[in-house]
Amino acid sequence: MKTILFYSIIYSAALLLIISCDKGTEPSPQASIPILTTLQATSISYSAATSGGNITSVGGAAVTARGVCWSTNSNPTINDNITSDGTGTGSFTSIIIGLSSNTTYYVRAYATNSAGTGYGNVITFSTLSTSNPLEYFGQTPPGMEFVRFAPGIVPEDMYHSVTVSPDGQEIYWSTRNRIMMTKLINGAWTTPEGLPFSGDGTGELYDDAPVVSPDNRKLFFTSLRPYNSSPARARFSFWYSERTETGWSEPQPLPEVINSTGGIHWQVSVSNSGNLYFGIITEIRAQIYFSRLVNGTYTEPEPMSTINNLGSVIAPFISPDESYIIFNSESGGGVNVQTCISFKTSDNQWSTPQRITQFPEHQESAFVTRDGRYVFCKNFWASAEIIEEMRPGN
Repeated sequence: MKTILFYSIIYSAALLLIISCDKGTEPSPQASIPILTTLQATSISYSAATSGGNITSVGGAAVTARGVCWSTNSNPTINDNITSDGTGTGSFTSIIIGLSSNTTYYVRAYATNSAGTGYGNVITFSTLSTSNPLEYFGQTPPGMEFVRFAPGIVPEDMYHSVTVSPDGQEIYWSTRNRIMMTKLINGAWTTPEGLPFSGDGTGELYDDAPVVSPDNRKLFFTSLRPYNSSPARARFSFWYSERTETGWSEPQPLPEVINSTGGIHWQVSVSNSGNLYFGIITEIRAQIYFSRLVNGTYTEPEPMSTINNLGSVIAPFISPDESYIIFNSESGGGVNVQTCISFKTSDNQWSTPQRITQFPEHQESAFVTRDGRYVFCKNFWASAEIIEEMRPGN
Protein backbone atom coordinates (compact mmCIF):
# COMPACT_ATOMS: atom_id res chain seq x y z
CA MET A 1 0.00 0.00 0.00
CA LYS A 2 2.84 2.33 0.86
CA THR A 3 4.44 1.52 -2.47
CA ILE A 4 1.26 2.45 -4.33
CA LEU A 5 0.95 5.68 -2.36
CA PHE A 6 4.61 6.53 -3.08
CA TYR A 7 4.23 6.11 -6.84
CA SER A 8 0.94 8.03 -6.75
CA ILE A 9 2.71 10.98 -5.16
CA ILE A 10 5.55 10.80 -7.70
CA TYR A 11 3.06 10.66 -10.60
CA SER A 12 1.12 13.66 -9.27
CA ALA A 13 4.30 15.69 -8.82
CA ALA A 14 5.47 14.85 -12.35
CA LEU A 15 2.09 15.79 -13.76
CA LEU A 16 2.18 19.13 -11.97
CA LEU A 17 5.72 19.74 -13.29
CA ILE A 18 4.61 19.01 -16.88
CA ILE A 19 1.63 21.33 -16.54
CA SER A 20 3.86 24.02 -15.04
CA CYS A 21 6.39 23.68 -17.88
CA ASP A 22 3.65 23.79 -20.49
CA LYS A 23 2.32 27.05 -19.03
CA GLY A 24 5.80 28.51 -18.94
CA THR A 25 6.43 27.79 -22.60
CA GLU A 26 3.01 28.80 -23.84
CA PRO A 27 3.60 30.55 -27.21
CA SER A 28 3.02 34.28 -27.53
CA PRO A 29 0.17 35.51 -29.72
CA GLN A 30 0.97 34.99 -33.41
CA ALA A 31 2.53 38.00 -35.15
CA SER A 32 0.80 39.73 -38.06
CA ILE A 33 2.27 41.70 -40.95
CA PRO A 34 3.03 45.40 -40.32
CA ILE A 35 0.53 48.14 -41.14
CA LEU A 36 1.81 51.26 -42.88
CA THR A 37 1.08 54.07 -45.33
CA THR A 38 3.08 55.46 -48.25
CA LEU A 39 4.27 59.08 -48.33
CA GLN A 40 3.53 61.20 -51.37
CA ALA A 41 6.40 61.71 -53.82
CA THR A 42 8.39 64.95 -53.66
CA SER A 43 11.58 66.34 -55.24
CA ILE A 44 10.66 64.71 -58.53
CA SER A 45 13.31 65.13 -61.24
CA TYR A 46 14.03 63.41 -64.55
CA SER A 47 15.75 60.48 -62.81
CA ALA A 48 14.84 60.53 -59.11
CA ALA A 49 12.17 61.25 -56.51
CA THR A 50 11.69 61.13 -52.74
CA SER A 51 8.96 59.13 -50.95
CA GLY A 52 8.88 56.95 -47.85
CA GLY A 53 6.41 55.48 -45.41
CA ASN A 54 4.92 55.58 -41.94
CA ILE A 55 4.63 52.31 -39.98
CA THR A 56 1.68 52.55 -37.58
CA SER A 57 1.78 48.94 -36.35
CA VAL A 58 4.68 46.46 -36.29
CA GLY A 59 2.26 43.53 -35.99
CA GLY A 60 3.64 42.24 -32.72
CA ALA A 61 7.11 41.49 -34.11
CA ALA A 62 10.21 43.53 -34.87
CA VAL A 63 10.41 45.15 -38.32
CA THR A 64 13.60 43.85 -39.90
CA ALA A 65 13.40 45.67 -43.24
CA ARG A 66 11.56 48.68 -44.61
CA GLY A 67 11.62 50.99 -47.61
CA VAL A 68 9.65 51.55 -50.78
CA CYS A 69 9.22 49.39 -53.88
CA TRP A 70 8.46 50.76 -57.31
CA SER A 71 7.67 49.69 -60.84
CA THR A 72 6.03 50.87 -64.04
CA ASN A 73 3.36 48.28 -63.25
CA SER A 74 0.47 49.28 -60.97
CA ASN A 75 1.14 46.79 -58.17
CA PRO A 76 4.84 46.93 -57.16
CA THR A 77 6.27 44.42 -54.67
CA ILE A 78 9.65 43.76 -53.06
CA ASN A 79 10.43 41.59 -56.09
CA ASP A 80 10.66 44.82 -58.11
CA ASN A 81 12.98 47.78 -57.42
CA ILE A 82 13.34 48.63 -53.73
CA THR A 83 15.11 50.91 -51.30
CA SER A 84 16.40 49.70 -47.93
CA ASP A 85 15.77 52.23 -45.18
CA GLY A 86 16.66 50.58 -41.93
CA THR A 87 14.40 48.90 -39.35
CA GLY A 88 11.87 49.83 -36.69
CA THR A 89 8.59 51.70 -36.57
CA GLY A 90 7.49 55.27 -37.34
CA SER A 91 8.13 57.45 -40.37
CA PHE A 92 11.05 57.05 -42.79
CA THR A 93 12.27 58.71 -45.98
CA SER A 94 13.23 56.87 -49.16
CA ILE A 95 15.28 58.32 -52.02
CA ILE A 96 14.42 56.68 -55.33
CA ILE A 97 17.12 56.99 -57.98
CA GLY A 98 17.99 55.52 -61.36
CA LEU A 99 14.60 56.33 -62.92
CA SER A 100 13.91 56.94 -66.60
CA SER A 101 12.80 60.38 -67.73
CA ASN A 102 9.22 61.15 -68.77
CA THR A 103 7.96 57.90 -67.21
CA THR A 104 5.07 57.10 -64.85
CA TYR A 105 5.98 55.05 -61.77
CA TYR A 106 3.92 53.29 -59.11
CA VAL A 107 5.31 53.24 -55.57
CA ARG A 108 4.31 51.82 -52.22
CA ALA A 109 6.06 51.50 -48.89
CA TYR A 110 6.84 48.08 -47.44
CA ALA A 111 7.81 46.70 -44.02
CA THR A 112 8.85 43.14 -43.20
CA ASN A 113 8.67 41.20 -39.93
CA SER A 114 8.61 37.49 -39.02
CA ALA A 115 5.01 37.19 -40.27
CA GLY A 116 5.78 38.56 -43.73
CA THR A 117 5.74 41.83 -45.65
CA GLY A 118 3.08 44.48 -45.39
CA TYR A 119 2.51 47.20 -47.97
CA GLY A 120 1.20 50.74 -47.88
CA ASN A 121 -1.11 52.39 -50.37
CA VAL A 122 0.05 52.80 -53.97
CA ILE A 123 1.04 56.29 -55.12
CA THR A 124 2.04 57.37 -58.60
CA PHE A 125 4.18 60.10 -60.15
CA SER A 126 5.82 60.93 -63.48
CA THR A 127 9.46 61.92 -63.89
CA LEU A 128 10.39 65.06 -65.77
CA SER A 129 11.32 65.11 -69.42
CA THR A 130 15.02 65.34 -70.22
CA SER A 131 14.15 68.47 -72.17
CA ASN A 132 13.34 70.19 -68.90
CA PRO A 133 14.57 73.78 -69.42
CA LEU A 134 15.64 74.03 -65.75
CA GLU A 135 18.09 71.15 -65.98
CA TYR A 136 21.70 72.23 -65.46
CA PHE A 137 20.81 75.94 -65.51
CA GLY A 138 19.01 75.53 -68.83
CA GLN A 139 22.21 74.95 -70.78
CA THR A 140 22.20 73.12 -74.09
CA PRO A 141 23.25 69.50 -73.40
CA PRO A 142 26.79 68.84 -74.67
CA GLY A 143 27.81 66.36 -77.36
CA MET A 144 30.92 64.23 -77.65
CA GLU A 145 33.28 67.19 -77.23
CA PHE A 146 33.90 68.85 -73.89
CA VAL A 147 32.56 72.39 -73.51
CA ARG A 148 32.66 74.88 -70.66
CA PHE A 149 30.02 74.21 -67.98
CA ALA A 150 27.94 77.11 -66.64
CA PRO A 151 30.37 80.00 -67.29
CA GLY A 152 29.59 82.90 -65.00
CA ILE A 153 28.30 80.53 -62.30
CA VAL A 154 30.99 77.89 -61.90
CA PRO A 155 34.46 79.45 -61.48
CA GLU A 156 37.47 78.98 -63.74
CA ASP A 157 40.01 77.85 -61.16
CA MET A 158 39.13 74.44 -59.68
CA TYR A 159 41.07 71.41 -58.44
CA HIS A 160 38.15 68.98 -58.69
CA SER A 161 35.29 68.32 -61.07
CA VAL A 162 31.81 69.67 -60.66
CA THR A 163 29.67 66.95 -59.06
CA VAL A 164 25.91 66.47 -59.15
CA SER A 165 23.61 64.80 -56.60
CA PRO A 166 22.01 61.52 -57.77
CA ASP A 167 18.59 63.16 -58.13
CA GLY A 168 19.99 65.98 -60.28
CA GLN A 169 18.66 68.60 -57.85
CA GLU A 170 22.00 69.81 -56.43
CA ILE A 171 25.33 70.82 -57.99
CA TYR A 172 28.58 71.05 -56.00
CA TRP A 173 32.10 72.34 -56.54
CA SER A 174 34.92 73.79 -54.48
CA THR A 175 36.41 77.25 -54.74
CA ARG A 176 38.92 78.96 -52.47
CA ASN A 177 38.94 75.70 -50.54
CA ARG A 178 35.26 75.96 -49.64
CA ILE A 179 32.53 73.58 -50.83
CA MET A 180 29.85 75.44 -52.79
CA MET A 181 26.34 74.28 -53.64
CA THR A 182 23.35 75.41 -55.68
CA LYS A 183 19.98 73.67 -55.48
CA LEU A 184 16.86 73.53 -57.64
CA ILE A 185 13.96 74.78 -55.50
CA ASN A 186 10.48 75.70 -56.69
CA GLY A 187 11.56 75.88 -60.31
CA ALA A 188 14.71 77.96 -59.82
CA TRP A 189 18.36 77.39 -58.97
CA THR A 190 19.47 79.04 -55.75
CA THR A 191 22.38 81.49 -55.61
CA PRO A 192 25.54 79.39 -55.06
CA GLU A 193 26.73 79.53 -51.47
CA GLY A 194 29.21 77.72 -49.26
CA LEU A 195 28.04 74.87 -47.09
CA PRO A 196 27.70 76.09 -43.48
CA PHE A 197 30.36 73.73 -42.14
CA SER A 198 32.88 74.52 -44.86
CA GLY A 199 34.46 77.72 -43.56
CA ASP A 200 34.55 81.24 -44.96
CA GLY A 201 36.67 80.62 -48.06
CA THR A 202 39.94 81.78 -46.47
CA GLY A 203 41.48 78.33 -46.79
CA GLU A 204 41.60 77.70 -43.04
CA LEU A 205 39.84 74.33 -43.33
CA TYR A 206 40.75 73.65 -46.95
CA ASP A 207 37.73 71.53 -47.88
CA ASP A 208 37.82 70.22 -51.45
CA ALA A 209 36.80 67.42 -53.85
CA PRO A 210 33.15 66.97 -52.77
CA VAL A 211 31.12 64.01 -54.03
CA VAL A 212 27.64 62.80 -53.05
CA SER A 213 27.21 59.05 -52.51
CA PRO A 214 24.98 57.17 -54.99
CA ASP A 215 22.24 56.77 -52.34
CA ASN A 216 22.20 60.57 -51.87
CA ARG A 217 22.74 60.22 -48.13
CA LYS A 218 26.40 61.21 -47.61
CA LEU A 219 28.72 63.93 -48.86
CA PHE A 220 32.38 62.89 -48.94
CA PHE A 221 35.25 65.36 -49.28
CA THR A 222 38.95 65.97 -48.66
CA SER A 223 40.05 68.32 -45.88
CA LEU A 224 42.92 69.57 -43.72
CA ARG A 225 40.61 70.12 -40.74
CA PRO A 226 41.95 68.74 -37.43
CA TYR A 227 40.50 65.83 -35.46
CA ASN A 228 41.45 63.37 -32.69
CA SER A 229 42.72 66.25 -30.50
CA SER A 230 45.28 67.22 -33.12
CA PRO A 231 45.61 71.01 -33.55
CA ALA A 232 46.22 70.56 -37.27
CA ARG A 233 46.62 67.88 -39.87
CA ALA A 234 49.91 67.66 -41.70
CA ARG A 235 48.15 66.10 -44.69
CA PHE A 236 44.74 65.82 -46.29
CA SER A 237 42.29 63.23 -44.98
CA PHE A 238 38.77 62.12 -45.89
CA TRP A 239 35.63 63.40 -44.20
CA TYR A 240 31.90 62.95 -44.69
CA SER A 241 28.63 64.63 -43.76
CA GLU A 242 25.22 62.97 -43.53
CA ARG A 243 22.02 64.35 -45.02
CA THR A 244 19.41 65.42 -42.45
CA GLU A 245 15.98 67.05 -42.69
CA THR A 246 17.60 70.47 -42.25
CA GLY A 247 20.68 69.99 -44.45
CA TRP A 248 24.12 68.43 -44.11
CA SER A 249 25.29 67.42 -40.64
CA GLU A 250 28.55 68.46 -39.02
CA PRO A 251 31.36 66.50 -40.73
CA GLN A 252 33.00 63.41 -39.29
CA PRO A 253 36.34 61.90 -40.37
CA LEU A 254 36.31 58.54 -42.08
CA PRO A 255 37.64 55.73 -39.86
CA GLU A 256 41.37 55.52 -39.21
CA VAL A 257 41.58 52.35 -41.28
CA ILE A 258 41.11 54.74 -44.23
CA ASN A 259 42.74 57.93 -42.99
CA SER A 260 45.81 56.24 -41.49
CA THR A 261 46.97 55.13 -44.94
CA GLY A 262 50.25 56.98 -45.39
CA GLY A 263 50.37 59.99 -47.68
CA ILE A 264 48.06 62.76 -48.85
CA HIS A 265 44.46 61.62 -49.35
CA TRP A 266 42.93 63.05 -52.52
CA GLN A 267 39.52 62.40 -54.08
CA VAL A 268 37.35 59.60 -52.77
CA SER A 269 34.67 57.92 -54.89
CA VAL A 270 31.82 55.70 -53.66
CA SER A 271 30.01 52.78 -55.30
CA ASN A 272 26.43 51.58 -54.83
CA SER A 273 27.64 49.01 -52.30
CA GLY A 274 29.46 51.68 -50.27
CA ASN A 275 32.95 50.59 -51.33
CA LEU A 276 35.51 53.41 -51.42
CA TYR A 277 38.10 54.10 -54.12
CA PHE A 278 40.62 56.86 -53.39
CA GLY A 279 43.99 58.31 -54.24
CA ILE A 280 47.06 58.44 -51.97
CA ILE A 281 49.99 60.74 -52.82
CA THR A 282 53.41 60.06 -51.27
CA GLU A 283 56.86 61.49 -51.91
CA ILE A 284 57.50 58.64 -54.34
CA ARG A 285 54.31 58.55 -56.42
CA ALA A 286 50.51 58.56 -56.35
CA GLN A 287 48.48 55.34 -56.16
CA ILE A 288 44.83 54.30 -56.04
CA TYR A 289 43.41 52.13 -53.26
CA PHE A 290 40.04 50.60 -52.52
CA SER A 291 38.26 49.51 -49.35
CA ARG A 292 35.15 47.34 -49.17
CA LEU A 293 32.23 48.12 -46.88
CA VAL A 294 31.40 44.84 -45.11
CA ASN A 295 28.63 44.78 -42.50
CA GLY A 296 29.03 48.51 -41.97
CA THR A 297 32.83 48.37 -41.53
CA TYR A 298 35.53 49.37 -44.02
CA THR A 299 38.18 46.76 -44.74
CA GLU A 300 41.92 47.42 -44.83
CA PRO A 301 42.62 49.43 -48.04
CA GLU A 302 44.18 47.46 -50.90
CA PRO A 303 46.20 48.90 -53.80
CA MET A 304 44.72 48.53 -57.30
CA SER A 305 47.65 46.72 -58.86
CA THR A 306 46.48 46.81 -62.49
CA ILE A 307 45.94 50.57 -62.30
CA ASN A 308 48.99 51.39 -60.19
CA ASN A 309 51.30 49.56 -62.61
CA LEU A 310 50.96 52.55 -64.93
CA GLY A 311 53.09 54.62 -62.55
CA SER A 312 51.72 57.69 -60.82
CA VAL A 313 47.91 57.56 -60.84
CA ILE A 314 45.39 59.69 -58.95
CA ALA A 315 41.82 61.05 -58.76
CA PRO A 316 39.67 57.92 -59.25
CA PHE A 317 35.98 57.92 -60.15
CA ILE A 318 34.25 54.58 -59.72
CA SER A 319 30.98 53.96 -61.55
CA PRO A 320 28.13 53.21 -59.12
CA ASP A 321 27.94 49.57 -60.28
CA GLU A 322 31.76 49.28 -60.23
CA SER A 323 31.83 48.27 -63.91
CA TYR A 324 34.50 50.88 -64.75
CA ILE A 325 36.92 53.27 -63.11
CA ILE A 326 38.20 56.58 -64.52
CA PHE A 327 41.45 58.05 -63.21
CA ASN A 328 44.41 60.27 -64.11
CA SER A 329 47.85 59.04 -65.09
CA GLU A 330 50.55 61.64 -64.44
CA SER A 331 54.15 62.08 -65.54
CA GLY A 332 56.73 64.84 -65.54
CA GLY A 333 55.97 65.79 -61.96
CA GLY A 334 52.28 66.24 -62.71
CA VAL A 335 52.87 68.40 -65.79
CA ASN A 336 51.56 65.76 -68.19
CA VAL A 337 48.13 64.41 -67.24
CA GLN A 338 46.10 61.84 -69.16
CA THR A 339 42.62 60.60 -68.32
CA CYS A 340 42.31 56.81 -68.48
CA ILE A 341 39.62 54.18 -68.01
CA SER A 342 39.59 50.51 -67.04
CA PHE A 343 36.57 48.18 -67.28
CA LYS A 344 35.67 45.25 -65.01
CA THR A 345 35.99 42.00 -66.96
CA SER A 346 33.74 38.92 -66.80
CA ASP A 347 36.17 37.24 -64.39
CA ASN A 348 35.98 40.25 -62.02
CA GLN A 349 39.39 41.63 -63.00
CA TRP A 350 40.31 45.10 -64.28
CA SER A 351 41.12 45.41 -67.97
CA THR A 352 44.27 47.08 -69.27
CA PRO A 353 43.67 50.84 -68.91
CA GLN A 354 43.00 52.93 -72.03
CA ARG A 355 43.39 56.64 -72.51
CA ILE A 356 40.17 58.63 -73.08
CA THR A 357 41.40 60.96 -75.81
CA GLN A 358 38.39 63.29 -75.73
CA PHE A 359 39.20 64.59 -72.24
CA PRO A 360 40.79 68.04 -72.00
CA GLU A 361 44.57 67.75 -71.82
CA HIS A 362 46.36 68.20 -68.52
CA GLN A 363 43.10 68.44 -66.55
CA GLU A 364 42.62 66.26 -63.48
CA SER A 365 39.47 64.72 -61.99
CA ALA A 366 36.34 63.23 -63.55
CA PHE A 367 32.74 62.71 -62.51
CA VAL A 368 29.84 60.95 -64.27
CA THR A 369 26.24 61.78 -63.37
CA ARG A 370 24.23 59.03 -61.66
CA ASP A 371 21.98 58.56 -64.70
CA GLY A 372 25.03 58.01 -66.92
CA ARG A 373 24.22 60.91 -69.25
CA TYR A 374 27.06 63.38 -68.68
CA VAL A 375 30.72 63.30 -67.74
CA PHE A 376 32.50 66.24 -66.10
CA CYS A 377 36.16 67.19 -66.08
CA LYS A 378 36.58 70.08 -63.67
CA ASN A 379 34.40 72.85 -65.18
CA PHE A 380 33.91 71.17 -68.55
CA TRP A 381 31.27 68.61 -69.51
CA ALA A 382 30.40 66.23 -72.36
CA SER A 383 28.07 63.37 -73.23
CA ALA A 384 28.91 60.18 -71.34
CA GLU A 385 28.55 58.34 -74.65
CA ILE A 386 32.31 58.92 -74.74
CA ILE A 387 32.58 56.21 -72.10
CA GLU A 388 29.96 53.87 -73.51
CA GLU A 389 31.68 53.80 -76.90
CA MET A 390 34.81 52.48 -75.20
CA ARG A 391 33.01 49.78 -73.24
CA PRO A 392 34.00 46.28 -74.45
CA GLY A 393 31.40 44.87 -76.80
CA ASN A 394 30.26 48.25 -78.13
